[in-house]
Amino acid sequence: MIQARIVEGFCIDTCALIDLWRRYYPPVVFPGLWADIEKLIRQGRLIAPREVLEELRGVDDEMLEWALPSGRPVAEARGDGFYPFFVSLST
Repeated sequence: MIQARIVEGFCIDTCALIDLWRRYYPPVVFPGLWADIEKLIRQGRLIAPREVLEELRGVDDEMLEWALPSGRPVAEARGDGFYPFFVSLST
């Protein structure tokens, strides 16, 4: 028998990330919020469609650098087409 584990979490799109980053809660002003966002990502509770990463690649700025920090590669997509940000491929 297969057991499913339900995890409460969030799914975010490109527009929401860009609005948070540029318009409402820039990391320089709200570093605590972005630390909490990264915590959700590491816990696997914040996910995004693969298209988010592709759309961020079209925006060559600090937002992309944040999404792809060195030493923390983005994990491959999960079976459902979503992937968590900031998940090391070794974990």
